[in-house]
Amino acid sequence: MNILVINAGSSSLKYQLINIETEKVIAKGLCERVGSPDSFHKHGLDEGEVVISTPLPDHQAAIEVVLKSLVEGPHAPLESIEEIDAVGHRIVQGGAYFDKSVLIDEDVKAKILELAELAPLHNRAAVQGIEACQAAIPGRMQVAVFDTSFFATLPQKAYMYPLPYELYEKYGVRKYGAHGTSHRYIAQRTAERGIVLRRARIARGVAPVMPRDDREQAGAIPHSAGQGAHLIQGGSVRQHA
Repeated sequence: MNILVINAGSSSLKYQLINIETEKVIAKGLCERVGSPDSFHKHGLDEGEVVISTPLPDHQAAIEVVLKSLVEGPHAPLESIEEIDAVGHRIVQGGAYFDKSVLIDEDVKAKILELAELAPLHNRAAVQGIEACQAAIPGRMQVAVFDTSFFATLPQKAYMYPLPYELYEKYGVRKYGAHGTSHRYIAQRTAERGIVLRRARIARGVAPVMPRDDREQAGAIPHSAGQGAHLIQGGSVRQHA
């Protein structure tokens, strides 16, 4: 069984093709600078990686390039895209709608787009990736995995900002958590070894998490790169998503 994992960002699209039986990555790559004239596609495992300059006007075009690379060329891991059994999509913002991964249907896509207000650089790109995969390999299982679902059991005292309550009621202004997919993986692997960690996922985004006890999700306190202490300054409001 082959699972294609897609991570569509604002101007990039990362992917891996994983064989479940062997638990091995059989292809991976990156479409970078999507929407720019200098876009390129990096594809292949470490020993056979190639970088190709290619037009990528949008994420749909990027998906088409990715699928083509999986079945064409001397190092293609598949003979046909029909060998892809399912597709998983990383979604940055699930809001209060999604507390777990879900099968994608029209209602799920509509909610992801609705939540683009909270993650404008990512959610719209994710839906483009979903629809491109649905068009290219129809009938395949498509699953949405939400970064925010890891933090779904946060108590209200942990996710509220020190702002007028009506901003939460009218606009959903609260902490939702960031990079929960990474935190979930680390939490599960360390728990297997009896280890409790204070963790910080640091890359292009920063998301420290402090577990309170063995209830990882309930005790986690998500932060962001633009956040400060809950005092009189406005440092607790994230400038962008």
